[in-house]
Amino acid sequence: MQIKDHVFIVTGASSGIGLSTAMALSDRGAKIALLARSGDVLQKLSQQLPGSLPVPADMTKFDRVREAVRAVYQHYDRIDGLVNNAGRSYAASIEEIEPEIFDEIFHLNVLGPIIAMQAVIPVMRARGGGSNKAIRGSPGSVRARRSACFDQSRGLFQLMSNRNARAVQS
Repeated sequence: MQIKDHVFIVTGASSGIGLSTAMALSDRGAKIALLARSGDVLQKLSQQLPGSLPVPADMTKFDRVREAVRAVYQHYDRIDGLVNNAGRSYAASIEEIEPEIFDEIFHLNVLGPIIAMQAVIPVMRARGGGSNKAIRGSPGSVRARRSACFDQSRGLFQLMSNRNARAVQS
């Protein structure tokens, strides 16, 4: 996929893999819409990445996710790629999982990214294509038995993302 001068939304852009992804795309000439909850961090980051747009958004607030995608489209008049990176881990074995926490994580790791894909696919399809990428961090072998919640939520999203990769082209 062409990167230079293309517009990418990166969720979870304020730290970790999302930050590294946003910086790598920017280094290759992309325009980056930086999505994360931490508006102050995004504002500072946008000053370091030419052509970037800070868009504070909580991926568990679905209306806000849709508004963020609309704001990106209004600003750049295009969206070429979505990097769904925002997510959270939860160190608990199956018998230790608290349903309320799992629900929060499911909204962040699965439903929020699906809402983002639903919002960007029509925009990309109208332009003839685009790319949806899901990043699934690895919990590592030491934590593996205590990462059931993370593995289940991110694994489900990865499966759905892979199966719908061609949706933009349809």
